[in-house]
This record gives sequence, structure tokens and C-alpha cells, in this order.
Amino acid sequence: SSADLGARVGMLAPAEASAFAPFIGKNPASKTTLTGKLDVSSARITLSDINGTLGDTAAFQGSANVDRAAPEPAVDLDVTVKNLTHNGLTFPEIRLKGRSTKGGADLQNLSGTISGKDSFVLSGSVKNVEPNTQFDLAYAVKTDGLKNIAQALKFPLPPPFPSWKNADIKGTIKGDVQQHSFTMEGHVDEKEVSLSGSGGGEYRLDLHLRHSNAASVLDALGLPVAGLLGENGPVDLSGTIQGSGENYILDKIRAQAGASPLLGSLEKKDSRYLAGLTVDKINLDQ
Repeated sequence: SSADLGARVGMLAPAEASAFAPFIGKNPASKTTLTGKLDVSSARITLSDINGTLGDTAAFQGSANVDRAAPEPAVDLDVTVKNLTHNGLTFPEIRLKGRSTKGGADLQNLSGTISGKDSFVLSGSVKNVEPNTQFDLAYAVKTDGLKNIAQALKFPLPPPFPSWKNADIKGTIKGDVQQHSFTMEGHVDEKEVSLSGSGGGEYRLDLHLRHSNAASVLDALGLPVAGLLGENGPVDLSGTIQGSGENYILDKIRAQAGASPLLGSLEKKDSRYLAGLTVDKINLDQ
């Protein structure tokens, strides 16, 4: 047992291996216990049948192999952690399988559940490049707390998604937290969504939305004009978004709801909307 898991792991392998740093950074718990089988040679260190605890509630099990003879010392991990709490979120179970080196990590699989109902899967690579960690990942997320997860991971959501909650999405993300390119497709708040573009502090996105209820989509984007288009039926909307979560411009709007397309642009600034829209036919019976 130890109050500093990182220091004890460092005793077992060269510092260049950075055994757990790309995955967990600083020691996630002040109190750690560890049991298992240890096999040490000049070329390899093997930890098998690992069982341990992190803090008062979290527990983990699995295996780790340190290749000390490789040109770049590496650690192969296959670990399952249960009941982990991080940034206000509870992870009943997380599975981590991959390889860690001084330069970063290759994730074969990082998956788990959040708060007992949400789930996520990640795969790809993470590289330790100053000043920001670089990543090239494929992801899949299913949650009814998209905003909370993004905040816990300190990852900004593109506009207008900060107000949206339920998500069943997948895609790719490449870059760092400050500047990245990404794709996303799936369903958010029961809306069929497709996104691609670049982001960070400010986003530049190509957006495509489809939904059975025009009012639901247009209202979410700050366009309470569905009633003017006639019957509130399906809508197919495309356009571009540039800006942050609170202030953005939705341009090149084309929303097909019924027979009449809605065209134009919308700007949101300081909770106010400015729109320039055209429509072929207006329903004045609303």
C-alpha cells in the first residue's frame, strides 16, 4: 500500500516509461493499496492478478507489462476500475486497454459507464506534446447529461449544444482542447444531427439537422418561426456555425419544412437574436 502510487510504479520501471501518466495524470487518490504477482527481469516487469484500491471507494484489477528492453520503454495495460469519482462524476466501471510510453498512449479501448446509466467508448492515440496534450480519437457517447460530462472533462461543447442534454452520438476528434477538428453524428435531444468542422475557443462548423418537429429544431436554434411555415411537420436544416457557446452566427441557413424553404442567417449575441430570413410562403393563420 502507498499514499503515492506514482512513486512506487516509478521504482519498477524506467522513468521514461511514464507508466500511468497519459491515462490518469497525477495520482487520483491519496491512499492506494495494491496486491498481485510480480515478475522482474532486466528486459521486462510483469504485474499480474492485480487487485487494488484507490482512496476509500474505488477498486481496480487487471495486469501491466513493462517492456524495459524496447527502444522506447513501454507499458501495456489492461485494467478495470470500479466506483471512481472524478470532477463530480461517478464512474461505476471503466475498462482501459492500451500501451503507454513517454510520448503518450495508444488506446485500444477506454470504455465505461457514468453515474450508472450513461456510457462511453474511446479508441485512438494521445500524445504528450507541450504545451497541450494532443489526441486523435474515435468516440461514442450515450448520455442524458451531455453538458455535465463536457464540463467534467473540461471540454467545451460547440454552439448551440450547451443547452442540449440527451445524446447518442459517435465521431472523431483530433487536436487538443484549445484547437481541434471533429466530426459528430447521431441524435441529440431526439434530433438527428451531423456536424463537422474545427473548434476550441471558437468553432467553425458545417451543420445538418433533421427532426420530425420543425418547431423543436428551429426554437432550439433561436428561430421561433416554425408556425409561419405552415404545418409543424418534419424539417431538414443545414447551415454553417461560427462562434462560441453563447455568441455565434448561423449562416447559409436552409430549412425545408413543408413546401416552403426558409433561407438566411441568424446571429446570437449577449442572449439577443438578429435574423435575416426569407421564405416563399408565410402562413398567417397562426
